[in-house]
Amino acid sequence: MKNKITKKSAIGILIFALAVSGISSIKRASAAALTSKSDVMSRLQSNTASNHEITFTTPSGVSAAQTITVAFPSGFNVSSVNYGDIDVYDDATPLTLAATCSGSTWGAAFSGQTLTITSCSGTISAGSVVKILI
Repeated sequence: MKNKITKKSAIGILIFALAVSGISSIKRASAAALTSKSDVMSRLQSNTASNHEITFTTPSGVSAAQTITVAFPSGFNVSSVNYGDIDVYDDATPLTLAATCSGSTWGAAFSGQTLTITSCSGTISAGSVVKILI
């Protein structure tokens, strides 16, 4: 009687092999907790456009090729907001924004309810106060 490897067994062996090999291409996000966080809105009325002034201190900073994400709860309509409606400051110094990052220009775009601000080569130092105006 010959040993037969079933499809289920083969999948199990593959999963085990991948787990044991320690796949190094999986990246984990790690960031220190932000401090002094605030979101000051120009209007608090439902279904009314509002400007946001989001401010926080980043204890670990932002390295080249990293991102800052801001998730808005459902109920906030951000569907028409683009990078031209956003300003980002690093310790009162404005960052140059575009739809996607390139060199020292940062990318700023919404996907669903999440704003992602992406660095190509730009950095923000640890301890910096970041202000996002929308």
